[in-house]
Amino acid sequence: MNIPYMTGKVLIGCNYTPPKYVEEDSDMLLLQSYLIYCPRMVRRYIWERRILSVCTTSAALIILFGLLFV
Repeated sequence: MNIPYMTGKVLIGCNYTPPKYVEEDSDMLLLQSYLIYCPRMVRRYIWERRILSVCTTSAALIILFGLLFV
C-alpha cells in the first residue's frame, strides 16, 4: 500500500510522516553533548574522570606501599 492512498474521494495519509529513529546510546549522547556543548554533561564527564583518576592513584599507592613495607 502506498502512502498517500486515494480512495476515490478521500486522500488517506497525505500528511503522514514516519517516526524518526532516535538511538539512545551513552557514547552517542556524550559525543553530542560535546558537539552541542551541554555544560551539565561535560561537567559530569570531567568529574567522573577526576574521581576515577583519584581512586586508581590511591589504589596504586596503597598497593605500592603495601609491597614496600612487607
